[in-house]
Order: sequence, then C-alpha cells, then structure tokens
Amino acid sequence: MVVRGHFGFDPWEDLHHNVQRVVQNGLPAGDKATGEEPGGVLVPAMNPLEAQLGSLLDAFSGQHAGHFGRAEGSFHVEDHNRSLTITANLPGYKFGGDTQNLNAAAESPLAVQVIGKRSLVVKGMQQQGPLIKSWQRSFQLPKGMDLDHMDVTYSSASGNLTVVVPRKNTTGAATDKEEEEEEDGSFDEDDDLPPALRALRQGMPGILGKVQDGGAPRRGGGFLMPQPTLPDILGEVLGMMGQMHPRLQGPEGGGRPVPEDAEVNFVGCFAEAQLAKADAKYYGKTNAASFSDMYWHAEADHVPYFAMSRHGAALGHAFTAHGFAHEDEKPKWGIYDGCGSRCEDDGSRWCGCSNEATRNLPNGDCLESEEEKRFAVYKIVSALPAANETAAAAEQGANASVAEQAAAAAPRPA
Repeated sequence: MVVRGHFGFDPWEDLHHNVQRVVQNGLPAGDKATGEEPGGVLVPAMNPLEAQLGSLLDAFSGQHAGHFGRAEGSFHVEDHNRSLTITANLPGYKFGGDTQNLNAAAESPLAVQVIGKRSLVVKGMQQQGPLIKSWQRSFQLPKGMDLDHMDVTYSSASGNLTVVVPRKNTTGAATDKEEEEEEDGSFDEDDDLPPALRALRQGMPGILGKVQDGGAPRRGGGFLMPQPTLPDILGEVLGMMGQMHPRLQGPEGGGRPVPEDAEVNFVGCFAEAQLAKADAKYYGKTNAASFSDMYWHAEADHVPYFAMSRHGAALGHAFTAHGFAHEDEKPKWGIYDGCGSRCEDDGSRWCGCSNEATRNLPNGDCLESEEEKRFAVYKIVSALPAANETAAAAEQGANASVAEQAAAAAPRPA
C-alpha cells in the first residue's frame, strides 16, 4: 500500500509535528549529520524545553473546541522571547474575505481574527464543485501579547501566511494583574479531550524526563557503566513520540456508534497486494479492530473508503482512502465468506486479519501463510454529501462556541 493522497492537515498532527520539532531542538547540539555529541556522551540541554512544550500545548489546546476541518497546510508555531509566530502555507485563498457567509465560498476567503485578548482564529473556506469546504484553527495566545502591533501577511502567489504577535514591554506582575480576570484557572479533564491531544498531554512528562535525565548512568550498573549517547536517547525519544502520533489514537468523539441511517457497504476481503494503488491514509493500533472508529476517521477525512486488518488482539493496520481502484476487481477472499475476525465493537462486521507471528501479533483466523494480511474494505455510500454537511455544521458549531465564549468573557478571549 502506498500512501500518496492529500487528506489535508489535522490540528493534532500539526501539534505532534511541532512538539517533535521542539523536542529534537531541545536535545544538546552535536554533530547534526551523525547525531553524535562531542565525546559521544549526552550533555543535559540548557534550553527551557518544558516551557516551550507547555507553550505549544497551550496554544493548540487552550481553545481546542475551536478547531475543525482539514487545512491545506500545516501550522507551525514558534514562541520566542519577544514574539509568537504562526506560519502556514495555504495556497489559493483571498485574504480578508468573508468566511461567515457560505455564499462567499467561491471567492476562497481566508481570515485572521482576534477575539478578546488571547484568542487568535484563522479561518478558511473554499468551494470545490458542489461542495463547500471550511476549516478553522483557534490558538490561545500567551499572556502579555501586544495585539495592537500584531503583523499579518499573506502572499497570494506562494500561499504563505505569517502572523507575528509581539510581547508587551511590561513587567510580568503588571501583565498578570491586567489579565488575571481572563484566567479561569481550569483545564478540561483528560477524558474530555480529543484522544490525540490527550495522548500528547499524558506523554509529555515521560518525554521531558527522558530528555532532561538522559545523561544519567543507566540504572542497575556501576559508576563505570557508559552513559547513553545522543543517538540512544534520540532513538528512544522519537520512539515515544511515534507512539503518541494522532493516527495511532482513536477519532475525536470516539466511542460514538455509527449512525443508524448511514449506508456502509462491505466491498470485499482483499489481499494486501491488491491495495498497492490505494490512495490511502494509515491508522494503527486499536483503530483496526473498531468499525465505528474507522467510520469516524473516514468521515473526518471526507473520504468514502476505509479498510481494516486486525491481529488476534485488538490491534492492527487500517486506512482511509479517497478512491479504490479495485472496487470492480474480485476480492481474493470474496464477499460472502467473511473476512478474518469480527470487530471488537460490532460482531456483525468483519475487521480482516493480520498474522504477524514474528512480531508476537498472531491471528488464528489468518493462517494461509506467514505474515498474511486480509483487509476488510468498506464504502460509505453517502460520504461526499456528508462531508459537505459535516463541514458546514462544524463551522456553525465552532462559530457558536466562539461567540458564546466571547459574550461570556467580553472583551476577554473566546
């Protein structure tokens, strides 16, 4: 299977990418080509890594209910001593257009708005044939930002958007006093957060501990035991970051059943080799054993196809797809004889099978050959119309949410 298609950029994948960049930059400087530290030994980093990661998490998650839709470009956030900079490549827009009126979608409007003192909202809308696609990113700004001197630039030629928000030249005490009424002193419980955001928040202490204590001798050894080298620590840290990737988490609002009126057809039970041309986006772990999770991933990706290949345990491989070149091809294991194992959440649905015994992940329903994978492929018949309705509904919901927060805290941030 070749992952080739463009599915847009998810806010939590953007956050994960930003966190990974900050973590890598937070490691001590060495030979960037080899990853070696002078002498081959990790030296504790002096960068305020915890503060940088905290700033990133606050920026993306402080207004997390205001995120919806997939943007054409990934958002890059950098918090410097003097300013906060947000950049993205968003080609094909007209900056300053009306993003509130669906009738303006043909003009591809893009807007940057400040609501209150700490909420920065970027919104875009485009019309693609009969469909209207809209998205929004809502960033919570740190305290003490000088919004009167915020600089926003957009190049229609390159699509580059840059937002620079400088910090005020005031003392921390003055800033705190000025904005203390804005602080609600609360944060959503982890159970109320999107799964991808929850995984990142819960994994940050381990990442920080590994980076900051990486130079300590390994436990269980004497003082003559060699200290871990930078490649050792980098490998462990990137492995931990990989496990927190949003595509290994459940969908936002996970646990919801598939709507009763949704028409989802079983296309067939295909061999992995038959999916080589699938224009796909990969998902892993428990997604592969949950029919409803993959349905909602496909809805969020605005695509009609999804496929699953699970292990005996509730883990495995899955993907969503724009198109499926093999829909008219005979599935290797047919349509009417089932496909591997049943799904964990819906015993009436097949979730395929993946026998990877060499990784200690066998599946007894899939034993024709070693390392065999059978993919149960499904098609959401109404996926494209639903995508338009979902985008419009999400926009209305997010606008209502922002408006309600603004009214409750005016002129404070929404």
